[in-house]
Amino acid sequence: MDLGAPGRREARRTGGLVDRGRLTVEIAATYPLEEVGTAWDASRSGHTRGKIVLTP
Repeated sequence: MDLGAPGRREARRTGGLVDRGRLTVEIAATYPLEEVGTAWDASRSGHTRGKIVLTP
């Protein structure tokens, strides 16, 4: 049993779930890259639910 990085089969399966709307990612907050410090603080607070996204 390989517990390493996912292979092509797993990547295709995951892609299919995303395409069918069965797998979604919750976005907690979006910050411009200039506010990376604020984003880092939010991440370290432990009170976010979802992903923090940095935008260019």
